[in-house]
Amino acid sequence: MILIVPSANGLRLRTPPAATLLIAALMLGVAAWSLPRVERLRGERARLEEVLRSSAAEETIAAGTSTQALCGVRRAALGASLAALDARDPLRNWGYTRDGTAWRAVTALFVHADWLHLAVNWIPLLVLGACLEQVWGSLCVLGLFLAGGTASMLLDGSLGPPGLLVGSSGAVATLLGACAVRFRSRPMRWRYAYFEALRIRRGKFEIPMALIVGLWLLQQVTGLLSPEPAAGIAFVSHLGGFALGAAYAAGREAARPTSPATA
Repeated sequence: MILIVPSANGLRLRTPPAATLLIAALMLGVAAWSLPRVERLRGERARLEEVLRSSAAEETIAAGTSTQALCGVRRAALGASLAALDARDPLRNWGYTRDGTAWRAVTALFVHADWLHLAVNWIPLLVLGACLEQVWGSLCVLGLFLAGGTASMLLDGSLGPPGLLVGSSGAVATLLGACAVRFRSRPMRWRYAYFEALRIRRGKFEIPMALIVGLWLLQQVTGLLSPEPAAGIAFVSHLGGFALGAAYAAGREAARPTSPATA
């Protein structure tokens, strides 16, 4: 097995990335509380849905008999039980939907569907956020994460397919867009580790930022324009967040005073 993860792009961490660590800790804490509940509720929901299907089949077979009414009552009770499970679901309570209240676009940033969903957002957050904090500071990165993530989720809720939105991928895409502009001339360093003859072998390599961003954008656009978009991936949120982060970084770059020319 080989493990490959991104690392800082040549920047020394002169100051602790406080905002990035705070966000990462909140994400982990929410996941530790919510994901066991989500898994348990999924199992209960699957069991009730199976019973509900059986009840519907029995009602069809018993059509025109006195048993049909009893089956209908049983099906209604099962439906009420499913609704009660949904009311206890952290994803539904904290996630954002198109007709939901705007504040849930903030809480949804810290809720993830499963541990893999958390990992694919958590690792890039640590790298991108830590790099940006070295040049912009903690408050700026915290505001960028929250504002970009919330705005991208609201955008997806308006333009994307209907459904429940959870996860910080739009906020992480905002940080990626900012890094793509701010560190456009720096390659992204990656580290890898694998086992060989019961020993851990380590190494590192570099990939140009433009290549990473280009491949990522190609994946997002292809997924968005696909006749059958991948279920559960908020491409609109990703692209919207990236555009917001890139625009913010470009604005800061334009506003930065340039060094006077020397004779």
